[in-house]
Amino acid sequence: MPVTPRVSVILTVHKRTQFLAEALESVLAQIYRDYEIIVADDSGTAAARHIVAACGSADRVRYQPNPRTLGIAVSLVRAVQQAGGEYVAILNDDDVWERDLLAKLVAPLESNHNCVLATSDHWIMDESGRIDVGLSEAWSVNFGRASLQEGIVSNTAEFAVTKGGPPINISSVFRKDAIDWSLMVRDVSGAYDYWIACLLAATRQPIYYVPERLARWRTHCEMETRRRAHNKAENLVYIYSVLREREWFPELQGAIKAKLAEALFVVGRDKLHFNHLREARSNFWHCFLLTRSPRALARAAITFLPHTVRMRLRACLTMLRTSSDEEKGGSGAAEPLFRV
Repeated sequence: MPVTPRVSVILTVHKRTQFLAEALESVLAQIYRDYEIIVADDSGTAAARHIVAACGSADRVRYQPNPRTLGIAVSLVRAVQQAGGEYVAILNDDDVWERDLLAKLVAPLESNHNCVLATSDHWIMDESGRIDVGLSEAWSVNFGRASLQEGIVSNTAEFAVTKGGPPINISSVFRKDAIDWSLMVRDVSGAYDYWIACLLAATRQPIYYVPERLARWRTHCEMETRRRAHNKAENLVYIYSVLREREWFPELQGAIKAKLAEALFVVGRDKLHFNHLREARSNFWHCFLLTRSPRALARAAITFLPHTVRMRLRACLTMLRTSSDEEKGGSGAAEPLFRV
């Protein structure tokens, strides 16, 4: 392996380790060989040390345990500071790559030195590794990838910011120096992948898309997206607030404003669920100021009600929603997070 590899693969780890060996093996099996692996263990307990040691590739894999839990965004920056490659690829500990991912994503960056990101589609699989074709196709549509042809994406801002299309922590390779890493702060937390996509789009340099599924994203009971917390969506409030303030995408200011309002509403809803009433009220109110949405104003008013009244109201709304779904034959779609 060259002293200075072309690609630095950052494999992120927190406390779960049951899928890490498979993720690591998928990187070591890559056809493209000019890379290093940095395992960034943010558990604060060196939980993954024995798994990394067992991989038998000490010349290619570096284990970097954080002395304490830093948060995914700060842990990632710490790993990037140690990365020798011109390109960076990120893989979470529970996902896997196809053998030709690096080969197919590095090539566009090598052939076009203005290109800052090469990205592709991916599969969705369950905990045991079984691929869900229908869900995979639905995700491709929802994130704006289904309609893309191979080549330079025509509207990088819309693709990255509005649709959240580039799967940065699943099937992407990007130029390390295209990112101002001082902007990767703790506040972005679990939305670091979306934030990286926004930062890359803000360069106004080309993004290359490969219309193949070059990785597999795993759904399971311990995944971050299934965790509910009072502050989980605060990272999106931070991101959309910064995007509005910096005005990197003047053509998307209306869409960014709507996304900020939606994030404020979701944070307010979660704060209300966990009985953080003052913070819930503040988020609903700021959402209302942005959109003049009666729904946000009504939720703000609910925060003034006694706990027992709020619980009864929630139970009634749940019964009404269930009854409505039954009348539709159980096929009613889930309620949108926000309606302007």
